[in-house]
Amino acid sequence: MPWSWLTRIFVLAVARRFTRSRRTGQPAVDVEAVRSRAASARELAAIAARVATVAVLACSCAGLLVAGTPAVLLGPSWLGWTAFGAALLLALLAVPQIIRLRRALRARRLRLHDRDVGHELDSTRPV
Repeated sequence: MPWSWLTRIFVLAVARRFTRSRRTGQPAVDVEAVRSRAASARELAAIAARVATVAVLACSCAGLLVAGTPAVLLGPSWLGWTAFGAALLLALLAVPQIIRLRRALRARRLRLHDRDVGHELDSTRPV
């Protein structure tokens, strides 16, 4: 729901700028640059969401391990083993998220490096 509001605000701002630039005779908005910036923001949001997911899973796993240890040693062992099992489940759920996060970060790093190399090759500076 909030993404639709953000998208609407973004599109209206671009449309407003486009109409104003047409009235004053300035060049139109570079659509490819707008798409590139939007894709970059979307990519950063996806990476941030994965980081938050991994952090929540890791904190929950740590909390269950801390809660399960005294229960196994001192209290009802079934409660401790249940906490350990839930911690193991959360750790297993975190593994694919970590793999996807590493892939996304690597793809972003390679894309940025490719863009920088392209800018270097397109520049007119003497080497």
